[in-house]
Amino acid sequence: MSYTLTKSGKCGEEAFYELEFTTKTLTIKGSGAIFDYIKTDENHRRIKPDYYCFRKNIKHIVIEKGITRIGAYAFEDCFNLVDVKAPEGIDVIGKHAFSNCTALKSYEFKEGLKGVERCAFYGCRSLKEAEFPESMYIIEAHAFEKCSALSYLCFKRKGVVILHPYAFAQSGVKALRFESETVDIEDFAFFNCTSLKHVYAYKGEYSVYCGAFSGCKNLVSVYLNGNLSRLESSAFENCTKLKLASLRGTIKAIDSRTFANCKKLHVLWIPETVERVTAGAFENCNKIENVNFGAGREEWKKLDIEEGNDCLNRATVYYDFKVLFDENTIIDD
Repeated sequence: MSYTLTKSGKCGEEAFYELEFTTKTLTIKGSGAIFDYIKTDENHRRIKPDYYCFRKNIKHIVIEKGITRIGAYAFEDCFNLVDVKAPEGIDVIGKHAFSNCTALKSYEFKEGLKGVERCAFYGCRSLKEAEFPESMYIIEAHAFEKCSALSYLCFKRKGVVILHPYAFAQSGVKALRFESETVDIEDFAFFNCTSLKHVYAYKGEYSVYCGAFSGCKNLVSVYLNGNLSRLESSAFENCTKLKLASLRGTIKAIDSRTFANCKKLHVLWIPETVERVTAGAFENCNKIENVNFGAGREEWKKLDIEEGNDCLNRATVYYDFKVLFDENTIIDD
């Protein structure tokens, strides 16, 4: 006679868990949302799930159809967790839901998912890729920070995509592709992503906020060839291997330190809408040789180039130049 050792209980109003110790599988079944584990006890300590004390025995999580939300802190610190199987219909992954699940390699993001909340996958250093469904539109602050194995990102949504501050900071992403109509890349969203080499954005409207890609020291090429409507200070500061920056859109100014210390930058496209280059925008960019300007010679003469941008005055300027790159163009090391 054989026995299967299990533990079961409630993890939502209509959601239940069963942990099978033999297979090291935690199964979530029922309907509705998994609890948010944010309440504290009389000693101000956060109340954790019943299965938390057995977290070292959790290697696999299976979430059955009917569950609609993964609650805050639901599976944090499950350091032996390797994979998660989740159904379509989960609309939100709550804050810190999988934070510090350091062995987690795969989570398939299914259709119906709308948002990933703050720190949801923070420190999941074994997570390898993230391909987000059409339904996905918001990733909150620090959601994938320090996911050092995360090498590939693809955003399939055709509508609006919003990436909050530090969403992918210090992650291992190598290439970034957007297929969306509107993308907001907020402050330091990809800060210190030292494996990132290429950023592709050929369609849609883009806003790149303060420090969004700063410290991406191995970034080689940037193609923002949709409608770049916002480009804030320090967006690409300290991207020391950046060689090519192709900008196209309706921005009026290139803000301070946008490309500061991009010491290998030598080819640059500036849209015809730009009227001012703020002090220090291209500080220490002494290798810029060619500037391709979207308007004519007279418009270039009117351009207000403030101090600290002497490299632009030394460069060869090509006027009325249109961006020729498409999605098949790659400038590598």
